[in-house]
Amino acid sequence: MSYKVFHSAMQPRKQPEPSNLVPADFPTKDLALQGAFALIEQNQIVWRVEGPDGYKVARRDMDVLYNDKTGKWPAR
Repeated sequence: MSYKVFHSAMQPRKQPEPSNLVPADFPTKDLALQGAFALIEQNQIVWRVEGPDGYKVARRDMDVLYNDKTGKWPAR
């Protein structure tokens, strides 16, 4: 069982093509969330996190989790 973090480079005011999304695999949910936060710190857009048993975190919810953890909103 693994978790995937789908991300892309920052492209202001533009949705990426699905083929431009890069999946990153993580063995646990905690590592996936830590990886997602690290990608946000690197000015990547985290579009979603998916895992086993239908686990999903959408971009909007990921931004809220990032704000709760760091006290700041992702740079856009």
